[in-house]
Amino acid sequence: MTAKRSTSLRIRIAGARLRQLVGWNGAVGLMLIFVSLWVVAALRWAAPPTPAELTTSPSLATGAAVVESQRAAPQQDVAIPPVSAVPLLLTRIQRTAVAHGLGWARADYRLNPATDEVPASLDVKCVLKGSYPNVRAFVTDVLLDVPTLTLRQFNLSRPGIETSEVEAKLSFVVYLSAPVPEDVPMRPAQLLGGPSK
Repeated sequence: MTAKRSTSLRIRIAGARLRQLVGWNGAVGLMLIFVSLWVVAALRWAAPPTPAELTTSPSLATGAAVVESQRAAPQQDVAIPPVSAVPLLLTRIQRTAVAHGLGWARADYRLNPATDEVPASLDVKCVLKGSYPNVRAFVTDVLLDVPTLTLRQFNLSRPGIETSEVEAKLSFVVYLSAPVPEDVPMRPAQLLGGPSK
């Protein structure tokens, strides 16, 4: 009986000292930490589900079905636009910006020839003005419309807190399929179908 009392007395004393050191909040926090460590350890060493469990469990079966359908689906080849489609690409990008109510203040274009390591590409730097949701919708639509477009830089600035208009400075690259002819210099005016100088 004395051994039992001394053990329970020791536990009480240890609990009182812990409460004195860290308070009730600290004691509860320590308990939560120990319980979470115990749960993580129990889950870590638990056996993985068997194939029979995968088919009977609805949540696991749906996840397995999604993975299997992704494996079975053929990979879709992305159509890389040719160099000859650059004017059309730029027009589509500009029209998408205008359709979202954005001001297309200026844009710089540079056509890069293909090398052994990198395919031909079109660098575009532009400044757009409009509301943030419109800028975000524009970026989403352009990324979905042109699958080989890669957003390199996206900077937003606002002149003051009283206005909802933002100025977006975007820099992106569109990768192209055919090499750029090096003997034909292309100016931005030619790309957009304007007069050549």
